[in-house]
Amino acid sequence: HVLPKHLEGIVSQLRATKDVEVAVFLYQSDTEDFKVSMRSGNLVDVSEIAVKYGGGHAKAAGVTMKGTEEEIRDLILADIASVLENV
Repeated sequence: HVLPKHLEGIVSQLRATKDVEVAVFLYQSDTEDFKVSMRSGNLVDVSEIAVKYGGGHAKAAGVTMKGTEEEIRDLILADIASVLENV
């Protein structure tokens, strides 16, 4: 009986962990829809990644994406890795 509002603080807690630059939390909201929440420190502007998929906000971005958990995870992680390679 967990509601989406109960999940809102998880990604912020992940980001608060020592030496974590970017935290990503995704959960399934419908058959093929996943909510993706991202938080970052100073090196990655997660809004650039979220905007690519229809979301936004510089340090705290979110977006709803269609696909499998693995597909979405791989896309987001590849985007973060690409940004970090250029830092």
